[in-house]
Amino acid sequence: QIETIRHCNARCPFCAIDKWDKSQPFMSDKLYEKIVEELAEYRDWVRLVDIQRAGEPLLDKKIVDRVRMMKDAGLRFVTISTNASLLDEKKSIGLLEAGLDEIMLSIDSVEKETYERLRVQLNYEEVIENITRFFKLRDELRPDTIIRVRGVACYDTNDPKSKVEMEQWESFWEPLRSSIDRIYMKQLHTWGNSHVWEEHEEDYTHDLDIKPCIAPWGTFHVTSMGIVPLCGQDMDAKMNLG
Repeated sequence: QIETIRHCNARCPFCAIDKWDKSQPFMSDKLYEKIVEELAEYRDWVRLVDIQRAGEPLLDKKIVDRVRMMKDAGLRFVTISTNASLLDEKKSIGLLEAGLDEIMLSIDSVEKETYERLRVQLNYEEVIENITRFFKLRDELRPDTIIRVRGVACYDTNDPKSKVEMEQWESFWEPLRSSIDRIYMKQLHTWGNSHVWEEHEEDYTHDLDIKPCIAPWGTFHVTSMGIVPLCGQDMDAKMNLG
């Protein structure tokens, strides 16, 4: 995961962004080029490069060029994760033409009220328009690009209204998706014990499961400052590996 920016235009209640160090929010061109050059030496071994970590990658005005640079260097699978609020037609076409292999679109509900409660500061209609257009552009320009629609599961499964909303969320994507796409929810997590959304405190019980995490052994992260942290949860590189 390469973090080119650690700003975001949303303030989701389940995110720890306001607790992150933003003293150096943008990755320099020099550092990014160095990372690409060094990754290229291992392009036959590296399975995936995600040009996103803490922030919203579409706030990086160079994101299209940076995707293209990674693909031109021979990296076989390049992805980004975005809240899609800035995924306009121009940027969508740019990313697809740059060779983006996968995009992860974060949207937790297809009900306006619920969505805007979860994705604070974002506009529901704009996001839905951007995502549906991206599906169509993908089909036209680069059908092999995988789309992952993923949400954070903030639903009360005992509440009939929540159950209906969850079913609507799942069925909404069926007319748009292709056989290579994936639609799924993920659980709330505590950002390495740094943030809990008190309204959903009981939903974090899975964090208490004593299970070893494989992430430090299979992933490598670089912050916008150029520091290598322990893992994706170590947002401010408190475990500075160099």
